[in-house]
Amino acid sequence: MAGRRDLRRKVAAMLELPEETMLDVARISLVGDMDLLVENHRGLVFYSPEQVVLAVPQGRIAVSGAELSIGYLSPDQVTILGRIRSVRYVDPEGREGGC
Repeated sequence: MAGRRDLRRKVAAMLELPEETMLDVARISLVGDMDLLVENHRGLVFYSPEQVVLAVPQGRIAVSGAELSIGYLSPDQVTILGRIRSVRYVDPEGREGGC
């Protein structure tokens, strides 16, 4: 798997493409604590005004906060609005990382 990922990184660099387009990973953009854009998601798993969970190619992304809402949802992009307090990544084995 690592060899395939390295090859994809090299191809992306040669073609001057963003790595996430070749690596099948989610891209997350956070603006302050009020606007989160997730690209390359695989669907909405859970939604409440306090938490949003998205499926992504390598696991799940859990967003916690207050007054959360879905500003935009398409097959590959979602915008989450509200007071975002944390963004956590959970891999398929259930291990967490976060910011």
